[in-house]
Amino acid sequence: MPGSDSARRDAVRPDRIRGIVAQWPLILVMVAVWCALWQDFAPHVALTGLAFALLILALFPMPSIPFSGRLNPWWSLVFTVRFLVDVVRASFNVTGVVLL
Repeated sequence: MPGSDSARRDAVRPDRIRGIVAQWPLILVMVAVWCALWQDFAPHVALTGLAFALLILALFPMPSIPFSGRLNPWWSLVFTVRFLVDVVRASFNVTGVVLL
């Protein structure tokens, strides 16, 4: 029954495309990383990054990442302070290794 197999494939394809489009925050981050790696934010570099981001998501499907659209300021501050403390601590550790 080849007809039913192709019908099932066609029914799955729009869901897969919708799944990729629903991951737009991930796509934006991937494009930003691509542009940062090339150190160029020109439109042709961003479009190339978009093409690679869509290709990666199509070849390696990932579960959608739920995002409520809200940002908790307190936990954002806690994360930022903790991150900066860890960066400073690591810098002192590296300095100690280099000088000793």
